[in-house]
This record gives sequence, structure tokens and C-alpha cells, in this order.
Amino acid sequence: MIELDFHRYFNDPTYEKPVPEKLIEEADIIADSDHRAAVEHFTNFIPLKLSTSRNDAYYANVYNYIKALIYARNVQPEEANIAMANSGMLPGSGGEKYFTDALEEGVAHALKQDAAIERGVPSIFLSSMPRAASASLVLTISNYLQVPVFRVSVGSLPYFQLVDCFVKRFVRGGGLLHDHFTAWDYNLKILSDNNINDVLVLVRDPRAAAASLGVMRNTHYGDPTTEKLILDNYRKAYLPWLRNWIEADTQGKVKVHWIRSSDVTRDAESFTAVMARIFEVAGIPEPKGGLGTVEIQSANFVTGKADAWKEHVSEDAQKIMLEEMPSEMRDMLKI
Repeated sequence: MIELDFHRYFNDPTYEKPVPEKLIEEADIIADSDHRAAVEHFTNFIPLKLSTSRNDAYYANVYNYIKALIYARNVQPEEANIAMANSGMLPGSGGEKYFTDALEEGVAHALKQDAAIERGVPSIFLSSMPRAASASLVLTISNYLQVPVFRVSVGSLPYFQLVDCFVKRFVRGGGLLHDHFTAWDYNLKILSDNNINDVLVLVRDPRAAAASLGVMRNTHYGDPTTEKLILDNYRKAYLPWLRNWIEADTQGKVKVHWIRSSDVTRDAESFTAVMARIFEVAGIPEPKGGLGTVEIQSANFVTGKADAWKEHVSEDAQKIMLEEMPSEMRDMLKI
């Protein structure tokens, strides 16, 4: 669908760009340490165009897919759901990919899911607080059960919005979620409409998670890891995210099965105990020999220290964060 427009690069005198020799020289220097950044350097100067070999029906699907992602980012869940359904997209691992990449992955996931369904593997409906050791947990379970990993929401933290057509495909069985949606009203309606009454929710001290998110965004996007950014993440994203789940659980809107990231990261015995509990909730029989031989995958760990987040936040800010955390949240997290 996307092509490099070399015709414009080489033949349009009005298009400002470095000469080919200079462009390649600069990219070679970047590629010595980072090929991804080198490719990005190319695409900063080589224009892109849409293929003319695709028909209008195809681009109608692409149009609706992009529109769905825009609606989701703008927190318009109804509109996002309708547009995504009209796009014909299948659920994959998420991440706002190009349409072609997303569709290719969606088809591959569908085939793996169907194979897992034939083996009798149910779906595991898990929502994880971002930066709570979810990658390690999900990767380990996925490898063990040989199931694809899905994301069935779109948008951004804290208002990831469940996509109804994605959820309907997922609940058939044979899949595992690596998702970060919360229990706000729209998502609770989607859960209810699809008869999902039990949700596994992985949580972490939101102060630590907010600091970890700041460090991650600095590493991946160059955002400064400032105390203000961490406090903003904490107040505007993490506290509302966790508060929604606590309220939904206490009000009986959904049954939450809490998992603490500290249990995931403590040691192998604790990790396998978490897996056993997840399998119990999902209705997956534990193997006769137990889970003691499972190969635990480590992913996205930085230090593994519970108090490492304090290195990025002053003592005054730490005090403020604790004071702003509701008592029921502190009780649930045992803080």
C-alpha cells in the first residue's frame, strides 16, 4: 500500500532534500549504531505515496481503520467502534500499525487462534497496568500455551477503548490479552454485552509504574524524564486507571481477580503460583507435573527493585504522591 516516491525525490526540483550522496552518507553514520534510526532518516527525506494498484474498496477499509484510530485517540469510543468494524480489521497485537501490517498480523493471529481453539484452549481475559511486568507474564504464558497475544482495545492511557468486534473474536477462545484497558463506563458496557463477568487485572504501585513509564518514554521517544512528567502520569493516567477497576469491583460491576506485579517479579515460585491462579480463573487445567518446569521469560525489566522509582522523584514529590493515593487503593496494594 505504501511505496517510496523516488520519482518525486529525483525529479521534482521543488522538493527540498539532501542529494543522494549526502543522504546515504548521513544514514551510514547513523546506521553504525542504530539501523532503525537510519531507516527513519531515509523516510524523513524520501516521500511516500499510496499504491495505485489497489481499488477503492481497499482504500475504504484503510480509511475506516485510520479513522477508528483517530476517534480512539480523541476518546470517541462509539465512533471508533463503528469505523473499526467497517474497516474489516482483525485483532492483532495492537500498536497503531500501518493497515497492511496490522491486517497481515491479524490474519496470522486468527489462524493461530483457530488452532488453539481446536486444542481446547480458552481465552485469558487479562488487563494490565502499563509497566507492571505484564510483558514477562504474557510472553511466558503465551509460549507455554502456544497461543497468540492480542490487544482488543485502541486509544491511549488511561482511556483505552475496547473494540466490540475484536472482543467478540477474542472470547471464542485460544488467545491471551496483553492489554491496558480500564473499567470506565464504555468498557464495562462492552464487557457486559459480551458476557464477560471475570477479569484478571495486573497491578503495581502506581507511583513506581508512573516513574517507569517516564523512563521508558525517555528511552524510546526522547521525552525528558522530569518529575513533572512523572507526576502528570501518576495523576492523569495511573490513579484514574486503578480507581476505575477498584470501583467496578467493589460495586459488583465486574469480578476483578487481582494480580500484583511484585508476585510476578519476586521469584520463580511466586511467578508459577501467579500462573496457576490465572489458569484456575480461566478454566485451564494445571499439568499433572505442575508448572515448576515452565521457562520464565524476562522482558522489559530495568532494575527489578521495588523502590527504584524513588531515584527519579524527590522526597517532597514522594510525599505528595502518597497523600494523593486514596486509602482504598493503598489498602488493596498493601502500601
